Amino acid sequence: MAQSIAKEEGEVLALYTNVSEEESTQEMARKTIEYFGRIDILINNAAISTTTVMKPFAKFQPKNGMR
Repeated sequence: MAQSIAKEEGEVLALYTNVSEEESTQEMARKTIEYFGRIDILINNAAISTTTVMKPFAKFQPKNGMR
């Protein structure tokens, strides 16, 4: 997708981010703000393993337990 946006002369920054690790999401935000100056739209494309216990999204905690 990033290549398609760039091909149409759009500005894009594609980053690998592990959304289950707070440090990784903080790094993504820092790099995005550094590159664009702000975050207007953020799309997290994350999968959940079939071994994950099913529960409401709001009940999930980051691995380090911080909110």
